[in-house]
Amino acid sequence: MPPTFQEHILDDHQDELLRFIFRKVNCPDTAQDIFQDTYVRYTNYPEKNKIENHRAFIFRIAANLVSDYERHNRVRERFHPNEEIDLDSLPQQDNRQPEQLVSQQERLQQLAKAVSALSPRCRDVFILIKFEELTYSQAAQRLGISVSMVEKHLSHAIKALQQLKTSE
Repeated sequence: MPPTFQEHILDDHQDELLRFIFRKVNCPDTAQDIFQDTYVRYTNYPEKNKIENHRAFIFRIAANLVSDYERHNRVRERFHPNEEIDLDSLPQQDNRQPEQLVSQQERLQQLAKAVSALSPRCRDVFILIKFEELTYSQAAQRLGISVSMVEKHLSHAIKALQQLKTSE
């Protein structure tokens, strides 16, 4: 099946557009995600026949998405500092005193309870990122959601788990 006019326009400018986005975000995965979002927005735009300069239009979509991404990152960094729960610091079984082992086991049970209390999607994102060590893009693709939704779900999970940590 031959490509549609929209696919042809995007194919003609894909490399240039990806380089443009990459220069702005400095991350190949994020650049690819923004390119895909640009593609979706462009192909779903209802008044494509009224566009005079399709190249300028897709670059404007990409620039707007980059701005949204940067604004989201600034807000996230401002309100959610990079304090994450260090999963490697969770207790390991060794030659500790029985009281320590009981305390550690209780802590693990609290953590498991907190993770299970998360919404299913939030819990899935947390497990994919923190335990399966997928990138945000990979998790988004596996779950069929956007990278920004992965970020939101992960932020919510970390916040909930931090509340557990601070309530002790």
